[in-house]
Amino acid sequence: KEYSSGLVVYVFTVNADGSIGSVLIKKDGGDFSKSVKDVLAKAPKWDPAVSDGKFVPQVIRHSIDFYQEW
Repeated sequence: KEYSSGLVVYVFTVNADGSIGSVLIKKDGGDFSKSVKDVLAKAPKWDPAVSDGKFVPQVIRHSIDFYQEW
């Protein structure tokens, strides 16, 4: 069996209206980085952060360890 793998570390903004703002890849995982951007672009709105009773933008940092076997 063959496989490919990659770790993608990314940062994105959830805007005050719940939409996904900018997506920045901090550690490139090759083709998997494009998958992360594609999924976030198609994602439904998120629940925005709340500060002092108001919706505010929030920056989220996340990582995904991909493994694909064929």
